[in-house]
Amino acid sequence: MTLLAEAAAQAADAQIDPQVFVDVLAGGGGASVALDRLAPYITQGDREGLPFFVSNAQKDIDYYRAMSTASGAQQTVADNVSAALARTVEAGHGQAYVPELVKLFRKSAQG
Repeated sequence: MTLLAEAAAQAADAQIDPQVFVDVLAGGGGASVALDRLAPYITQGDREGLPFFVSNAQKDIDYYRAMSTASGAQQTVADNVSAALARTVEAGHGQAYVPELVKLFRKSAQG
């Protein structure tokens, strides 16, 4: 979801129509439950499709990272997802819902 939110933020920054962005992904390899859950926010600003706090998402990815460390598995992607979520939480947005990452990852939100 974090990667999809980042892609949606970049598409918005590039002034790509949100519905076109969703339709292109949905018509190909991007079709997924994650897209289904984020699409209402991407196209309409409706965050209720996934009422899950960013801080909880960070906690969950960190559980996965701990498991990966304990088993000796690679966790490069998980480390970077965790870092992106941690920056968002540290910026005071831990109580934002995950779909709101689309807005929080936009250039305009970064200062």
